[in-house]
Amino acid sequence: MKAPTVYGDNARSQTAYTNIPAFYHPDSHRDNRAINYCGKKNTIGTRIRACRIKKGLSIKQLAALAGITPEGLSNIERRSSNNINITILSKISNALKEPISHLSSFESLPESTLQEKLLKAILFHGHTKLKAANKMQLSVKTIYNFQQRKYCTEETSQKFLQYIKEVNIQ
Repeated sequence: MKAPTVYGDNARSQTAYTNIPAFYHPDSHRDNRAINYCGKKNTIGTRIRACRIKKGLSIKQLAALAGITPEGLSNIERRSSNNINITILSKISNALKEPISHLSSFESLPESTLQEKLLKAILFHGHTKLKAANKMQLSVKTIYNFQQRKYCTEETSQKFLQYIKEVNIQ
């Protein structure tokens, strides 16, 4: 029987039993290696990859848990932009059991007006405007009109404020 091969500068960079990098091994210290492996880019894709590696999941496993294709997940992880469908990000967030705010860069969005706070809350909830409207028991048109700075009633405004409070946006 052939002895296992160890690649890299030192023996600790690989497990002794396989040729798989140590950050995939269940006994390894995934936290630092996952962050180092993903590089210094701060995109949604690198955050997803770091969380996936920390949890010891392969692309195929996470894709199956999230209900998306492995190719789609791989494309998201490699993408250099932060453009991702909120529904897919929500599925990945649920599959990783991580809050959507941990994977996204929504915290840098402005929140000087109530409209901006509402948009930020919708994204932090991981909702589309339709889901947000259903949760607040409003129509999508009401949300759209409010974001276009049109008039809304006091009752509607209170529903917006309650929705925003749920994600701790001041």
